[in-house]
Amino acid sequence: MTNKKTTLVIQGFETKAFLVLVEVPQGLPFSLILFLFYNSELLNLYQQPKEGLLAISFTDDINILAYNRLVKSNYRILEVNYTRYLV
Repeated sequence: MTNKKTTLVIQGFETKAFLVLVEVPQGLPFSLILFLFYNSELLNLYQQPKEGLLAISFTDDINILAYNRLVKSNYRILEVNYTRYLV
């Protein structure tokens, strides 16, 4: 890996590009473990089955699932929790 750069966008503000000094290549078993450590708090926050909200993680993806009889209710559950935890 040489001369790879990235930026971060946090609440709409983008940093200047900076060099990436270390990487964990995709496909290594170690990368999955790091993914779980990094995202464990987010996964725990979204485990609210009584409120109709679950976080499901597979490999290196997270899916947030809202379930209720009404589509509007599902939308509202996702909207409230997105605002609470990710904004």
